[in-house]
Order: sequence, then C-alpha cells, then structure tokens
Amino acid sequence: MTKTIAFTPNNPRLLEDKDEILERLMGHLESLRLAKRAARAPETGPDEPAKEEEPLVSYEDRKRLMAWSRAIADRRALKNGLGHLRPEDRRRLLRAPREMRLDGPTDAHRADEIAAILFEESPWLRPAIDVIWRDMRRNASAGLGLKFRPILLDGPPGIGKTHLARRLGELTRVPSLNFDVGSSSEGFRIAGLPRGWGTAHPSEVVETILSTGCANPIVFVDEIDKSGTMYSTRGTSTSVVSALLPLLEPRSAAAWSCPYFQIVFDMSHVNWILASNFAALIPEPLRTRVHIVHLAGMGHGDLVAAAKRACEVRDLPTEAVDDIQTVLAAIPAGHTSLNMRTLSRLLADREEMERRPRLN
Repeated sequence: MTKTIAFTPNNPRLLEDKDEILERLMGHLESLRLAKRAARAPETGPDEPAKEEEPLVSYEDRKRLMAWSRAIADRRALKNGLGHLRPEDRRRLLRAPREMRLDGPTDAHRADEIAAILFEESPWLRPAIDVIWRDMRRNASAGLGLKFRPILLDGPPGIGKTHLARRLGELTRVPSLNFDVGSSSEGFRIAGLPRGWGTAHPSEVVETILSTGCANPIVFVDEIDKSGTMYSTRGTSTSVVSALLPLLEPRSAAAWSCPYFQIVFDMSHVNWILASNFAALIPEPLRTRVHIVHLAGMGHGDLVAAAKRACEVRDLPTEAVDDIQTVLAAIPAGHTSLNMRTLSRLLADREEMERRPRLN
C-alpha cells in the first residue's frame, strides 16, 4: 500500500479548498430540507401515485453556496498564514493534494529487481548503484517507497551519471528533475526565488511535488563543483550550495521554509543525486551532507558491452559492434575519450551509415 505524508506538517488545515467546503454545505442543506420535507409530507394511500418533488437544492441555491464556500476558503486561507500570497499562488496550494504519495518499490524484492537491471546496464557504476540499492531496499521494506541518502557521484565526464539518475526514475516510476548548475542561476530553480527579485518564482522541486502529488522525486544536480554565486541588483546573493544545504540535512529538510511561498514544506523524502568531476572543489559543508562515491573512468570492456546492448536496441547489424570495437581499441586505456559520449557518437555515425542508400 502506498504511504502518504503531510507535505505541510506545521499547517494541517492549509489544504482545505472551496470544493470540499461546498460539498459539506450542500450535504447539510439537503439534510435539512429532506427532514423538513419528511415532516410535512402527507400520507398517501397504497394505490395513490407519489407526487414528483422538486430537487432539494436548486440551481440558485448552488450558486449561493459556491459563493459562500469561496468566501469561507479565502478567510481560512488568510487565517492559515496565506494572506501574504497572491490569489493565484494561494489557489495553487489549495488545489494540491492534502497528502503526498511516496512512490517507488513497495518491497525489497522489487528493489532487488531494479538494482539488478541497473547493474546489468551500467556495471562500471556499481559502487554508486550499490549504495542506492541498499538504502532503497531498506526503505522499501519500511513502506517509504524510493528513498536513499543524498549521494555525490564524483568521476570523469561522460560515464553515465546522468543516465543512471534518469533510468532510476524510469524503473521506479518516480518523477525526476535534472539541473545543470555549471551556471549558478540554476540554484534559483532548485530552491526558488523569493519576492524582492524581479523574476520571483517557486522551486521547480516544490512545483513538481505539488503537481504530481509525489513527495519523493529524484533530483539530479550536475556539475556541482562548478557552481557559483549570483547577486541581485539590490546586492542580495544566492548560490546553489547555500540553497542545497538545508535541503540535504534531514532535520532542516523536514521543516524547510520555502523562500517563495514562505511556508514550511516537508522536503525530507526528496532523493538527491549530485555529480561532480572534482569533489575537492566542493565546499566542506556540502561534502559532509552527502555520501561521496568516487567512480573510475570506463574501460574498453565496459564500452564494448554497452555497444552490444545499444546495437540490439537500435537493431543494428552484428558487424556494427565489431566496427565500433575496432575504433575503441585505437584509444589508449585510461584516455578521457573512453566514455559514453564517444560511444554515442560512434553509434550515431553507424546509424547514419545504415540509412544511406546502397550503391549498385
């Protein structure tokens, strides 16, 4: 059974909306009129046809009740600390589910199946998959869906770190987001941009949770070692690292104050995968909040195995693997070109060759 959590733990009445209030008002009015009708209804004989009665709630009644429910919802929103929000932002929160789901594997067996697929597809990423698998297995058994500690994948570019995060989302059927923070502006997308900035907006992570009803998406943050700091025209600053620190700490994430909505959300179930090429460049406060996994580069055997699987998926002839293997063999062991990006280019070239018309 899918477990749910309160996404706004400090405000249990936050998500009451006008439709629920209207339903209660309609039900109350129908009960009153039904009781009144029953009290004054004349007795009829067994052979006497019953009179056709008017509906308990008329169209005009419903219009009035709809206006009342909107007014009540607005007043409750103001009392619940939403008075500072614009009407469209308030409605955005009120439309979201009361309880958010924890999606992903429901037992250890399914967690094992997912890990086995990842191991087979990317054996060179086994150190990272192993960490995710053990956490996923334990939390799935506890009914928490997909949940693993924040992890930093440190290794050369092009070895499939982004692909691992995407495949994990596909296999677990959990929403996933991808941020490349080599440009520091991406920090705004992660934590949101508070009012006071010209382009204030909520966090994309929060928006994903509100729109999908899933409290444990996968968030992949690439090139964290290259992120920097941005400044507004008023002199205020923000950075990816400062935005991430409270979200990676379990206690602060469970009561995270959203800069945009300015209310508390429970972000402790979000799954974070960070990636870097040089972990030593990452500030110490961030490195202490993640499980760092150092990944080696890819070897010839890894790429040939990946080429075989890709050729099967793309329906390329068997000799394509031999041709790709010949090209890869010309690259010295340990060279930075031995990666998935090189393989992708070789596969694309081979597909283009197969599409060319045959010459007689």
